[in-house]
Order: sequence, then C-alpha cells, then structure tokens
Amino acid sequence: MIDAINPFKDKEIRAFDGSLIVVDARFLRINRDEVVENLMVIFEDRTGIREAEQKLEDERERYDTELEAIAAILKNGPPLFRDFITEGEALVEKLYISLDKLGESDTSAHFMREFHSLKGSARSLQLDRLATSAHRIEDLLIAAREQGSFGSEERQAILKSAGSVKQGILNIRESIERFSDFSGKDAVIDISGRGVGLDVVKDTVRQLGGTIRVQTKLGGGTSFLLTIPLKRGSDRAPAP
Repeated sequence: MIDAINPFKDKEIRAFDGSLIVVDARFLRINRDEVVENLMVIFEDRTGIREAEQKLEDERERYDTELEAIAAILKNGPPLFRDFITEGEALVEKLYISLDKLGESDTSAHFMREFHSLKGSARSLQLDRLATSAHRIEDLLIAAREQGSFGSEERQAILKSAGSVKQGILNIRESIERFSDFSGKDAVIDISGRGVGLDVVKDTVRQLGGTIRVQTKLGGGTSFLLTIPLKRGSDRAPAP
C-alpha cells in the first residue's frame, strides 16, 4: 500500500544550480508482535542510472535515424536531398535565433507553417523520424499559442525537438558525403550507379556459399567470375 502511493518514486528534483537530481525511496516496516513499530525510509540517488538510460536511448535513436537516412538516400539518390538539407539547416538556425520571440503570434505562426512544410518534405523523402520531430515542434507551437504563453518548459521542449531535426539533417549530410566516396555521379544510368552494387553482390554470393574471382588487365578491362553452388547443402560440385 505504501509503495503504491510512494511520492518519492523516481522523483525529479531541481537543484539550486539548475541540475536535475533523480531520487527513489523505499519504505521498510519494522514490526514488533505483528504491529508496525517504526517505518524506515531508504533514499537512493538514481541520477546516474537515469542519465545512462537516456544516453542509451539517444544512441539508439541516432542509430535508427542514420539507418533511415541511408535507406532513403539509396532509394532516392543524393541530389533530391540537397535543397532539403540547405532549407532545413537554415530553418533550424532561424528558430534558434527567434526563440525569445516565439511567444508572439506572428512569429509562432510563421514557424508553424515552415515546420509543417519541412514535415511534408521529410515524409516525401521517407524520413519518418525527422518528420516526427518536425511535427512535434509544430504541435508545441500550436499548444503555446493556444495557452497564450511560452515559458521555460516550452522552450526546452522546442530546443530538444529542434536538436533532433538538426541531428537528422546532419546524418543525411554525412551519409551523402560517405556515399560520394563510392560514386561521383548524381544519378543512376545504364553504365553508372552508386558504387555499392558490387558489395551487395559479394555479400549475397557469400551467403549462398559461393566465391568471386576478379581478373584485371591493364587496358583490357576487368572480369568477375562468380561460382555459386547449384543447391545449398548439396554434395555436387559448384557450377561456374
């Protein structure tokens, strides 16, 4: 019963210096002759645990966002993302500069429209996580406008979501830079691709239990010899 109404269960306390402290309390009954004689309260500082959990969650979110960016770039091609990156980075910087003015209806309405547009662009490029962060900013601005106030809590929430948008755009930029090492071509054509196809073929052949041989002759070109078993687990010799 006491644990059910425990007011100190993962209680967040703001220290004088502004730092956040997380405490937890356990209540222990001290009985004598089946009568509760005393109640002992044991406090535990869970700040480090909460920080570790948050760090792990942030790393997981970053990993998933990077994978989403890579998949979108492979499907759509880098050129489609260039304007999106430029406009998105500029929008986030404008938001940072205008934080103190977000309580003004005209300013909040402007950024609501801008992040609504960014959300639509992100979804069209299949960047769902980035679109969710942009939508969260849009919702926060709408809520602040309806309440007629923009305080420190709203400010922190806006900064957190804006940071997610900024990180998502940075992931796209870095992924495109990594892919530029494979190919300098802007678009896939009959004789030029992204430069990642051979790596996919290699992995597939190895999964099938096959091998690849590469022969190159100066001025004569390169040939690839793929040897794949007729059937996985078969005792028959592989056919070239």
